[in-house]
Amino acid sequence: MSTEIKKIENILTRLGFGSKEIDVYLSIQKHGKITPAQLSQLTGINRTTVYSTVKELIKRGVIAEDLGGKQRYLIASPPDSLAIAVRKEQKVLNEKKEIVNEAMSAIGEISKDAQYAIPKIQFITEDKIEDFLYSRTPEWDKSIMETDGTYLGFQEQAFAEQYSKWIKWYWTRHPKGIKFNLLSNDSSAEQHVASRVSPDRKITFWKDSVKFSATTWVMGDYVVMFVISAKPRYLVEIYDKVFAQNQRELFRGILEDVDSRK
Repeated sequence: MSTEIKKIENILTRLGFGSKEIDVYLSIQKHGKITPAQLSQLTGINRTTVYSTVKELIKRGVIAEDLGGKQRYLIASPPDSLAIAVRKEQKVLNEKKEIVNEAMSAIGEISKDAQYAIPKIQFITEDKIEDFLYSRTPEWDKSIMETDGTYLGFQEQAFAEQYSKWIKWYWTRHPKGIKFNLLSNDSSAEQHVASRVSPDRKITFWKDSVKFSATTWVMGDYVVMFVISAKPRYLVEIYDKVFAQNQRELFRGILEDVDSRK
């Protein structure tokens, strides 16, 4: 497979095309006009799957079909049909956003007196970690401010590398009086972040013999653990007052001991 084809496949994947959709779409583009039977033979995809895949591509508007003759032909649409398809998807997304806002407003009226339970443990996969960080921050801040006002724990350097935007965002809107007091390993990424955020964010670089390969934060009644350096990346949030209190005392003791040795 040529480098150019790999590049095109990567682009189509980022546009949301599946592997079979890519094979079918590129084969039609290459030939300009082709029957489903020929397409099945060329791609090695069975006819049933070809038909279902073609149906989705036609729906997107990136290929067309000619039903004017005895033989059914699939026709390549111009490359700019991809842009048209994206605009159509954006229009649908905008309409869904309006519907979601209406739904939230309506459901909010129905459930305004409901008492929502907080899950004890939540497991978050890699593709959802960043969104989870932004959405859960207000709840974590609230819980911190109701206890000792401090994030405690240890942090792997990969976190500062991967989520520097969230860190900077956090310190543009964090509650007054909240502090970070974390252990970490010295790194250029952490030094870079530290020079650009609040002095209330204290990172203690621990001895070189201790290398962190994960991140654990204690935030009020929450303990959040990240694995960023290894695959698969994931996050676990635990909501447990007793466990959080014990972890808070543990990290406070370690940090006090580290400070006393300086």
